Amino acid sequence: MDKFGLKPWEIARLTDKQIQCIYFHARDEHGVLVPPTRTPSRAEFGTRYDPPESLEAELQVLADLNAAVRGQNGKGLTNYAEAVEQVRGKWADGTRQRQRAEWDVERAQKKGTDGEFT
Repeated sequence: MDKFGLKPWEIARLTDKQIQCIYFHARDEHGVLVPPTRTPSRAEFGTRYDPPESLEAELQVLADLNAAVRGQNGKGLTNYAEAVEQVRGKWADGTRQRQRAEWDVERAQKKGTDGEFT
């Protein structure tokens, strides 16, 4: 992976899907990866993050994270209140709903004929 400029810790953070994309990616006659003609979607790239289903679900994730951090440092997240307000704002202005709709469209397009993601 040295010719791709990746450090060992960067390689370790790659998802299985990202590794598969690199391994099976189109190559030229010299074996060098051919750059994609368009940016891959999140579903193609292999992100492990599902956008939240609802405001309550996202706030619960934040509360769980805050509780976990509080267990480690005794204080919790330093910007917890700000994060809650940002999340509420994104749901109020429709940003999260648009992100969820885009994600659902990408996943539906990526779905195989057997109902499983390919």
